[in-house]
Amino acid sequence: MHLYFVAITAPPAVDHEVLQFKQTMLEQYGCRVALRSPAHITLIPPFNLPDAEVHQLKTALDNFAGSIPDFVLELKDFSCFPPRVIYVDVVHNESLKQVQSLLEVRLLPYFPVKKSTRPFHPHVTIANRDLDKSHFEEAWRHFKDQAYNVQFPASGISLLQYNGNRWQTIHTAPLTG
Repeated sequence: MHLYFVAITAPPAVDHEVLQFKQTMLEQYGCRVALRSPAHITLIPPFNLPDAEVHQLKTALDNFAGSIPDFVLELKDFSCFPPRVIYVDVVHNESLKQVQSLLEVRLLPYFPVKKSTRPFHPHVTIANRDLDKSHFEEAWRHFKDQAYNVQFPASGISLLQYNGNRWQTIHTAPLTG
C-alpha cells in the first residue's frame, strides 16, 4: 500500500521557475515540504491504495483523460491561505474545474478517494505546513506584490506516488488534444 494523489503537473520549464520560489522559501524560512513534489495542481488529494489496484487506477485515468480535450492553464501572481500556505495562483478555468469534478465522480465508486469537503481551489503550492506561523507575514510580504505569469497546456493527468521522501510522477494519462 502506498500514498497517491492525482494532479496536472507543470511542464519542466514552469516546474523550474516554481522551484525557484520554493528555493526562496527554503533559504529564507526553512520550508522543505513543497520541495518534495513537482509543481502541480491537485485534482484528487492524497489517498492510500493497495499496490494491486494501481494498474486499474492507471487504466481508469487513461480512459478518463482520453475523453478530455487539452486546454490551457494560466498561473498568475501569488496568493495564500493564512497562516501557513503561500502559492502561485491559477487563473479561473472552467475546463479545469470540470475535469476535477468529473474525475472525482469517476473515481469515487471504484477507488478509496474521498469527495473533498472544501470547494476546489486550484493553486501551485510554494510553502505549506512547515512555514512557521511567526514567519508567515514576512514571507507573504515577499511574494504578495511579485508579478508572475505563465501559460501552459494541460496535456495530461498525472498519478503521483509518495516514496517515503518525495512525490514522484509514476504515470501520466494524455488528454486527447
